[in-house]
Amino acid sequence: MGEHESESLEARNRKRAADPVNGADAFQLPEEMMEWYRSLDSAGAHAASEAKWWQDFLKDQCDRAGGWTRNWPIHAKHPELNHLYVHRHSAPMHFVIGRQSPFYIERCFRNDRKRAVWAVYFGPFCSNGDYQVGVGNGGAIAALLDLMTATLGNIYLQGRCPTLSLS
Repeated sequence: MGEHESESLEARNRKRAADPVNGADAFQLPEEMMEWYRSLDSAGAHAASEAKWWQDFLKDQCDRAGGWTRNWPIHAKHPELNHLYVHRHSAPMHFVIGRQSPFYIERCFRNDRKRAVWAVYFGPFCSNGDYQVGVGNGGAIAALLDLMTATLGNIYLQGRCPTLSLS
């Protein structure tokens, strides 16, 4: 994909976000909430940087000729556009990776697009706890696995997501 096509994709996304009824621009978060999510991302990025298994994987598989690519494609048909993907911003309305995502996620995909590895930091509201943070909730885990399998299938097939709207 050339620079012009990349700009065209970004322009399309900006137009969709500007829709006054369904667009992401109509659902901006208050600054206090945005700050809370920035602090969650900071804690998640720190945890990922301290996770030896993740850092070893990045160094051995992604930073060398290990056959893996860091980050995630912005579009299934263009896996080379992985540098454009930004957690919370590239799909702002998405539950798992959007602006109110309860997770911080770093991910890689194998260059044949058949496997993915994710490092996920669970925010405090992904918990099975009641009055204290507990272990990861099954629904939170299911949401991650749902997105992982759907997006991996999308980039493998280089096609659209199988999810449809019934409205």
